[in-house]
Amino acid sequence: MIWDAVKHENRKTGITWMQVRHASYSETLWVVIVRRGGEPWYLVTNRCIETEEQAWKIYKAYCRRWQVETVFRYEKSELAIETIRIWKKEKRNKFFHIISLVHSLLLHLLDDDYRDIITWIFREYCHRTGKKQKEAKVPIYRLRWALSRFFQEIRPVFLFAWNVQPSTAFHQGLNVRSQNSG
Repeated sequence: MIWDAVKHENRKTGITWMQVRHASYSETLWVVIVRRGGEPWYLVTNRCIETEEQAWKIYKAYCRRWQVETVFRYEKSELAIETIRIWKKEKRNKFFHIISLVHSLLLHLLDDDYRDIITWIFREYCHRTGKKQKEAKVPIYRLRWALSRFFQEIRPVFLFAWNVQPSTAFHQGLNVRSQNSG
């Protein structure tokens, strides 16, 4: 039995493996076949598989890889890194570090410590009532959209603005929003 995080249930899962060859690849390959209901997964690997435990490790590695692919998809589509025009390796690495920090910040904001403010931001700037939106475990797309709309309306005042107190500017922004809403 394997836990299905999407359906929130244990699923009966079968696994088998076999050695295969490919005409354009000189080394031996193995295919792991996983049946979870519906269409089977065929996972090809160059790792030698001799036991069921090794086959399960390949399956779990592919599942983790899918999570990484999902993160890349998010970063490409939502954080605008589809066409990177940075040619120097050092600058490109800095850029990817900044993107990773932004992604980490968004995930951090979804922590329970920020539930009240994030609920307010969702309600005011990205109201959704659909079942999919309500059941989303990590509504990171919605959070990015809501924060984008929030900062377009209420321009942030940075600490280097000498004549403005940061807390005052933030509260003024919230007051402006509540006056416009009501």
